[in-house]
Amino acid sequence: MKKCQLLKMELKKWNKTVYEHLDNNLRRAQDELRRAQILMDQQIHNEQLVNEFVLKNELVNQAYADRASLLQQIMRMDTEWDRNTSFFHNKLKSRTSASIIIELVDEDNSVKEQGKLQAHILQFYSDINAENVHMEEISMLFLNQEMR
Repeated sequence: MKKCQLLKMELKKWNKTVYEHLDNNLRRAQDELRRAQILMDQQIHNEQLVNEFVLKNELVNQAYADRASLLQQIMRMDTEWDRNTSFFHNKLKSRTSASIIIELVDEDNSVKEQGKLQAHILQFYSDINAENVHMEEISMLFLNQEMR
């Protein structure tokens, strides 16, 4: 249990670091793009400012792409997790359903109700146990007679 708690804490730290880093990069790139836009609007014919604006725009697009890529990876992990979880749940269901007795057929009789099934099974094993006890008694009597 302690390992899970430690893992959870580490994942929370990682999650905060990664998302915060991506969000900070995106905000910073958007702020730089706004500043470049304002400077470019003030000096329309300055080619260096236009090039800087284009560069800042590429940084914003890259920040959005990084964020989208991470979200896509997380979504892929979620679907894989769901697929794995459903696989194990289905396995467990099949095991439990395979171990449930639904019907017993004894000679010409068919028993389907749970209460009657339990009673029938209990009676069957009681009879076997009674026969075993009876056989043990006979064996003990036989052994006792041989020892004399």
